[in-house]
Amino acid sequence: PTLAEHGGRMRTLIGDEIEDAIANFDEDSPDFAHFVVRVKRSAQPLPKPATEIQQPQLTIDSMVNETLELAEKISANAPSEQTTDPVANVQAESQEEYDPQFLMDNAKILEDNADYPLARNIYQTLIRRGNLIPNSLSGLARCFEKEGRLEKAIRCYQEAIAYSSELSFYQCLAAIQIRQGHDEDAAETLLHALGIPTNSDAERFELHKSIGNCYTRLADYSKAEHHYRKAFEIDPDSDVLQVNVGSLALQKNDYESALKHFQRALEINTKNEKAVSGLGMVYLARGSIADAHDKFVESLQLNLNNLGAIYNLVKCAYDLKRFDEASTLLKNYIGANSVNMNILYIYAGILF
Repeated sequence: PTLAEHGGRMRTLIGDEIEDAIANFDEDSPDFAHFVVRVKRSAQPLPKPATEIQQPQLTIDSMVNETLELAEKISANAPSEQTTDPVANVQAESQEEYDPQFLMDNAKILEDNADYPLARNIYQTLIRRGNLIPNSLSGLARCFEKEGRLEKAIRCYQEAIAYSSELSFYQCLAAIQIRQGHDEDAAETLLHALGIPTNSDAERFELHKSIGNCYTRLADYSKAEHHYRKAFEIDPDSDVLQVNVGSLALQKNDYESALKHFQRALEINTKNEKAVSGLGMVYLARGSIADAHDKFVESLQLNLNNLGAIYNLVKCAYDLKRFDEASTLLKNYIGANSVNMNILYIYAGILF
């Protein structure tokens, strides 16, 4: 009717080819305007927008929010089981696909592929929505740590601990504090973790051993011995613990005790290169340079990446004027590792 009021004419084409339509229009009078209209059936005509619609700028946050809102709507109306209705089935699939755990899993995939900004966006969105908050905070902390933003990582782990006292959160936080050289803070963090009532014997053993290591580095030997003793009560046959206690005795210049613990570690595990290196340090402290040299060589044959053993071996090599073993091991280390200027310089000195 609107076209008729203006003297217009509309030709309805059903099944015509486009070439036929164009030919018919060419034959019409130029006094009319012509349109090809394709009509689609609809339950109700769509309302005409009052103003031009502004397309929102898409971001990870907006997309994640949309999926979470969709999940909430679907969860209220989705069928309880799979049906033959394809629309209901799609809704059920969407509910499964966009739930918080699905987003958490995808954030972890992004994190594992080093796409830390996108992973952080999803973790932050989950936190704002109140979903999986402790694990999302832990995910944020891991991303910040891998990006080298350690202070932010520490704050996120502390917040995660405030929500949920999970042992892994304490251990990760302590690891960063140790990495920063804050052994006192790390010891305090691990002491809090000891209070978790669900800790297994193996977990309590690791906590006492780690706390003992922190206090050893702090030269607080009485506290170190206390926690090593607690660890011994749980597992007296740990070669790693024997090495740690031997190292503590070595720092206290108690060479007899150090020798005993390093030897005990090797009785438990003959391939413990740190125990072999520890014996070398005992021999070196006692002035048995040749014996120390041989132990450092033996340790490096078990594990070439023990830099402490390398430096001590070089010292012995210069004292003994024996350079063949050190030269071979240094060459092998350089061939297997990225460039280390200190090792290159030491190797040049040995070759000279």
